Amino acid sequence: MTTPTSDALVRSAAEAGATLEELAGIYRRIFPGRRAPDWFAQKWRRECLGFEASRILELERGDAREARALVLAGAPPSLGGWWRTSGLGVVPGWRRRGLGHACVAATGRAAAEAGAPGLQTLGRPALWEFYAELGYRRSGRLEHWWAPGRSEREDPPGDEDELSPPVGLDFPWLAEAWSGTRPEARRIFAHGEARAGLSREAGGWLLQWCSPADALFEVATAALAEVSRNTSLIIYGVAPAATRTRDALSGAGWRIAQVLDRLICEA
Repeated sequence: MTTPTSDALVRSAAEAGATLEELAGIYRRIFPGRRAPDWFAQKWRRECLGFEASRILELERGDAREARALVLAGAPPSLGGWWRTSGLGVVPGWRRRGLGHACVAATGRAAAEAGAPGLQTLGRPALWEFYAELGYRRSGRLEHWWAPGRSEREDPPGDEDELSPPVGLDFPWLAEAWSGTRPEARRIFAHGEARAGLSREAGGWLLQWCSPADALFEVATAALAEVSRNTSLIIYGVAPAATRTRDALSGAGWRIAQVLDRLICEA
């Protein structure tokens, strides 16, 4: 690992005086792409990100400092005090210089100083060595499954009038991600006695949760039949251990869109 130069300074977004718009600008430089104008603000709200927890790494350039790395972090209430990072990146042209390590390490120290049990994050398996060097360990794995819609209709699936999930639900993502989604962008899909929470995302519909969990394949199949052919449905967070569900999804033409490790680092 390369050690950052001595002019590197890691500060909280609050200490740096960054606004939400400025953080969104840094994020776009790191992760360019087309997104809705309010996409970053939605991410910030849904994942309970915060200015005190998030970290910016800056380098001196003359009389000014320029952001070169960013860690978005927060403390979702549903995690019981744990901090969670959701967005780590380094500006192109400045990667492989230790800036990402420095930014994540500083976030971990801040979490410990705040009395948090530690940090949680989701990371692609290819990033395992990066996180292992920082003291993280794997606590599980999630798979996101994808299929194109199968309906000729353009009407959204599900019911927009009832938005409350079942009490005691174990959310594969975050409870706050569901409650923080705009009401007009989320719907409850019912199939028999089972229920699933769907949210409208840029890439299609996202199945955030299902109750009961063992009805996931049946509910997802029924929902897919009502999703327009012009879009798609993604299931968030299928556990590799759920072999019956995975086999059924694969046999029905679903495909794994992304694999993520659950990673934790105790303070």
